[in-house]
Amino acid sequence: MIMNCKELHEILRRAGARFIYPGFQDNSCDGICSDFTKIPKNGVYIMFENGETAHPYDFNERIVRIGINKQQDRLPRRLRSHYDGTVHTSVFRKHIRTAIAERDGIAVDKVTEQQISDYIRKNITFVVIEVNDNEKRKELEKALISAVAQCPECNASDKWLGKYCAAPKIHNGKLWNVEYLNSKTPLTSELSQLICDGLVFGHEVDEDYQKFMND
Repeated sequence: MIMNCKELHEILRRAGARFIYPGFQDNSCDGICSDFTKIPKNGVYIMFENGETAHPYDFNERIVRIGINKQQDRLPRRLRSHYDGTVHTSVFRKHIRTAIAERDGIAVDKVTEQQISDYIRKNITFVVIEVNDNEKRKELEKALISAVAQCPECNASDKWLGKYCAAPKIHNGKLWNVEYLNSKTPLTSELSQLICDGLVFGHEVDEDYQKFMND
């Protein structure tokens, strides 16, 4: 099975455990998890942002950032750097800072770390695909970013914060990523299987998902 962007969104919607920052959990939703101790040591994280939709009429969420831990056994720490770190520990936070500054018409240095943290905590959730091999993580990251970035059906909304970002590849695009947007690395059958095998589940997988994966 070779995945495209739409199939990727469908798989993650059906089965991926959705991690949310502690204190922002919506108990009415299945599969929502605020326990960061359940995050594996190594893997690929895929982020979603409130208010963004993918593949109109099919889904209520859109992938907005994809990343990995480059240092072995540091995925939880990497994710914490986005939610609790500083602009010196997370390039994602730097992008958020320039976007907030432009949107609000203030100097970049007037945007506080607390403002950045508040935005990410309130608006960003993520799923995790456990991948222990570093080279496979890098390959999967490239393939996922290119699949989403190059999808003609999956676009940013007019209100997306990224449209205010100082980085041209972000404000002219749809991801909080600047690398691998034009990568030719495909989501091969091997990488697609890696997603299915490594996806951290948040609830019992339904029969439709099982059928979808076995087709």
